[in-house]
Amino acid sequence: MEEFQGITLKGKNGEMAPAFSGRLSVFWTLVLRQVPELFAETTEFEEHQGCPTRKYAVEPDGVAPLLQLVQANGLEFLPPDPDDTYTRHEAVAPEWWQIEH
Repeated sequence: MEEFQGITLKGKNGEMAPAFSGRLSVFWTLVLRQVPELFAETTEFEEHQGCPTRKYAVEPDGVAPLLQLVQANGLEFLPPDPDDTYTRHEAVAPEWWQIEH
C-alpha cells in the first residue's frame, strides 16, 4: 500500500496566516514546476508555539529533497515523524486537499 510521510511547514514567530499562506503559495508553485511529485496539504492552518503551520503529505522518497527546497527558500519545518504516515485514502479525507497534476 502506498503511503505518504507527513511534514509540517512553520511560519515565523508572530507571522499571521495570510502572510504565511502567501509565502507557501510562492514556494509550492516553485515545487510544482520543478519537482512535480504528488503531495496533499491540509485545508486549515494550525499553530505551533505561536507560529502558523500547515501540514503536507509527501511521498516518502521526496521528503528529504523537499525539505532541502524548503530550507533553500527560507521556510521552516517541524522535525518530521517517520511514523506520521497517511494512506492515499486518508490524504483525501475532508481535512486534506489533493493537488491534481
